Amino acid sequence: MRRPLTALSASAALALAAFTPLATADAATPLKVAVTGFNASPEPVAYTGTVTGRGQIMIVRADGSRTPAPHASYRLQFSTDKRTWGNKSALTSTDEQGRFNVTGKAYHDGYWRVAVQGGGDYTATAGPSDFVDVRYLTRILDYFAAPDPVRKGATVTLQGMLYRYTDKWHHFTQQKMYFYFRPKGSTKWSYLGSTRGDRNELFRKGFKATKDGTWRAYYPGSTAYAKVYRDEYVDVR
Repeated sequence: MRRPLTALSASAALALAAFTPLATADAATPLKVAVTGFNASPEPVAYTGTVTGRGQIMIVRADGSRTPAPHASYRLQFSTDKRTWGNKSALTSTDEQGRFNVTGKAYHDGYWRVAVQGGGDYTATAGPSDFVDVRYLTRILDYFAAPDPVRKGATVTLQGMLYRYTDKWHHFTQQKMYFYFRPKGSTKWSYLGSTRGDRNELFRKGFKATKDGTWRAYYPGSTAYAKVYRDEYVDVR
């Protein structure tokens, strides 16, 4: 006797269901991760200089233990206010130990972080931020200590010009310069005095020479400008 068609269809459906795995059972659940040990350096950094972000991305297990997250995709990001973030690097991946070393150009004071991209093996997350101060570059040109050699007890004149970089290199006038001396064979610097540059960015100061050694002109920087120095060795006879 033939079975009704409806009964055969129901039996076939049950058999098919028994041998067909559920899609939800096979789908891999993304692993929770965290960014640890993040540091952005140098601090401060020169305007248009390179900031390097280093740290590690770790898998966070249900019991709270952690293990490295290899090949986790991430980007270096920047924000001036910690609310709006922009990408400062291409999408890249951690090494086998979950470590990363990524760079971006600095144009403003602000916060840097690493953000993990979700949608693969790992959940999306952003790590802690690190503030980096940006300062304009400075440099000392045409620096010299003269005469060289110099007679013992005579005057050595230190002279040079200070510049600053914003959109291009400009004269940096009337800034206070500091002078130091380190005798030959010594590691200790002695402070000698200071002077201000004139309206033509030139600074000049004379000191009595008693020993062979190195004469340093130093600009200490400010909240907006980076520090800089130049050294010149003079032989005393």
